[in-house]
Amino acid sequence: MTIKIKFLLKTNYNCPTSKVSGGGISLPSFLQGGEMAKLIDILRARAMAWVQKATLAQLGDLPVEVLEVGLSVAGAVASQSRKGVNGNGKHRRPRVRTKMQKRMSRADADKIREAIDKGVTVIETAHEYGDGRTERWLGLALADGYRQRVTLVAQCCAHQRDYKTAMHQLDETLGRLKTDRVDLWTFHEVIYDNDVEWIYDHGGLDAMQEAREQGKVRFIGFGGHKSPHIHLKLLQHGFAWDAVLMPLNPLDASFRSFEKKVLPETIHRGAAVIGIKPVAGGALQGVKGVKPEESLRYCMSLPVSSVICGMDSTAVLRKNLKLTTGFDAFHPGEMDALRQKARSVAGDGRAERYKTTQEHDLLSGQVAHGFVAPPKKTKKKS
Repeated sequence: MTIKIKFLLKTNYNCPTSKVSGGGISLPSFLQGGEMAKLIDILRARAMAWVQKATLAQLGDLPVEVLEVGLSVAGAVASQSRKGVNGNGKHRRPRVRTKMQKRMSRADADKIREAIDKGVTVIETAHEYGDGRTERWLGLALADGYRQRVTLVAQCCAHQRDYKTAMHQLDETLGRLKTDRVDLWTFHEVIYDNDVEWIYDHGGLDAMQEAREQGKVRFIGFGGHKSPHIHLKLLQHGFAWDAVLMPLNPLDASFRSFEKKVLPETIHRGAAVIGIKPVAGGALQGVKGVKPEESLRYCMSLPVSSVICGMDSTAVLRKNLKLTTGFDAFHPGEMDALRQKARSVAGDGRAERYKTTQEHDLLSGQVAHGFVAPPKKTKKKS
């Protein structure tokens, strides 16, 4: 299975649309030529950072595999194993591009169904993925009984962490997905120090609890990739979270370690641990002696309930399925050996740039916290 992701880059050119499959990039014929060289270079550089995410996970005692597809829109920087996001509001698009989107939605819906038929049982998405288009694609794919065959995970993208936006987004998500309930609803990108206060003071947590009482969600949680102290701060407020997402890989063990600080506290409080970035957003590819499958196995050998890992081809999907089916955990000596191999590039954080820079932080979150100005709204011509 290969999920094709559509990149929409806002420039002065007409129809700057590109389709990406796996780690490569191909441009339509009308984008070829010298005048598009700069645009092509930009897209090629971002291709490896904006790839679809397919996930193997386990929630509680239920083995599941998670598949995520998404759109990438210019204006936001996403990690290798993350999603695309709309960072510039709605874009005007020529009619030809709208037709392409419709064809892609049907094709990707078929791919999602194929993945479910082959054993994928959990699908994770978010309100801001592709400005809502991803959820609509999933709504098509999950019709005809497919919804009943998967566990559905949705991310709360109300970056002000307020009640009104959270509930509005959840209702929109349910409508797009054509379902009346998601199984796990999590706060997306809890990466700012004041996110903790906002979640409590702005009503976001009230929204999650009310949605659970209403039967719109079964479980609630949060996740982020920036700093262990933010996770600990939220955990130590005392609320009983159902699940917590955190980066876990051999690099993490040596720098601002979630493994050493957050994982034990999460287990102590009875929440499910969902590991993310098992290959550090692709950074482990530059670490000698550590193979991607070893890094995934490392993450799965930790006391986790879930592991989210990026996959860009059917071959990788099958390899990971094989690893999980016949899983054999590393013993402590093997785990420490991988940590030692990664330590040479891990100590200063240059490999885990999602911890040390804003390159992987969604633009919508940066706007909410005042790091960048909101995009200007264009007036409609009368």
